[in-house]
Amino acid sequence: MKQEQMLEIKVLGSVEIVANGKVGRISAPKARCVLALMALHANQVVYIESIIEELWDQNPPKTAVTTVQTYMYHLRRLLAECTDPTGSVSLETRQRGYALVVRDGQIDAMEFLRLIDCASSAFDSGKPAEAARQVHRAFGLWHGPALADVATGPLLEAHLVHLREQRKRALEIRIEADLELGRHRALIPELRYLIAQDSLNEWLHGRLIVALERSGRRSEALQVYQDVRQVLHDEVGLEPSEGLRRIQHEVLTA
Repeated sequence: MKQEQMLEIKVLGSVEIVANGKVGRISAPKARCVLALMALHANQVVYIESIIEELWDQNPPKTAVTTVQTYMYHLRRLLAECTDPTGSVSLETRQRGYALVVRDGQIDAMEFLRLIDCASSAFDSGKPAEAARQVHRAFGLWHGPALADVATGPLLEAHLVHLREQRKRALEIRIEADLELGRHRALIPELRYLIAQDSLNEWLHGRLIVALERSGRRSEALQVYQDVRQVLHDEVGLEPSEGLRRIQHEVLTA
């Protein structure tokens, strides 16, 4: 007998419900917004006032409460159609709100954050290969920009900011892990690409200087420092940070 797969709710890309290899998408834009909000607050009560604020900000219609109840009714039906017989996901009515009850691994954003924490712990424990592996797993959960098909309100916008910052954190962990593993040559083109997108990011410049120096390209490493110093001066009127100056000094005195 074929074992049924655990239902998943995906928000790292388009908002989807995936069950047994089949993807269920929600056509109503505000219903997608409600599902995303519930998924990113999984196993917590989301008050109806918060849902209304997310959907209509400061201008809710008089029928807002009834409309939210209708969205919840349709989401409940969709989850019932998709979920496995054990009922691994349920949308429950609670006092003053609702709760999406799930198990570990069923919300891709929550799994992403868990894997990044595992990667950070592995790196801090002196296990760079394991840290890099966990970050690769975490990035594999993304299938586009988070909440790609959702018009976000204030609550979901805050979640987007958090997810973007966690992606940056994950990238930094992986780059540090790759440097520890001696992959400095392979990192050089990636770091140059990232710097082209974020020319004021001193941390990226510092990692590129280290990667070039370890690859025997000392003069290029020093030129990177001069380049970022000029960019910082021209763009924001600042000198490089103490950390970046220290990296330059280490290259000069190596």
